Amino acid sequence: MIKIAFFDVDGTLLRLGHKELSANTVAAVLRHYGFSKDEAIAFGDGHNDIEMLEAVGMGIAMGNAKDEVKAKADFVCKSVEMMEYIITVLKTN
Repeated sequence: MIKIAFFDVDGTLLRLGHKELSANTVAAVLRHYGFSKDEAIAFGDGHNDIEMLEAVGMGIAMGNAKDEVKAKADFVCKSVEMMEYIITVLKTN
């Protein structure tokens, strides 16, 4: 079950990290809340997000992300609306 989500995509309701979330920052937040990597999901669209996407159980690249970012993600989200749908589904489970 996903318990925490990290976002670095313009236009979202929640954004953690002004410019980037490093793997160390993600690990520190997970440790603080007692969550495992598998209980975390991250959304990103820039090269600076690759480390964040790799630091969680499911890294999701936005559809507008560069190919290098998409290649590092577990899933590619085609739109902000799709991302919002994924978040809604996760909140209900």
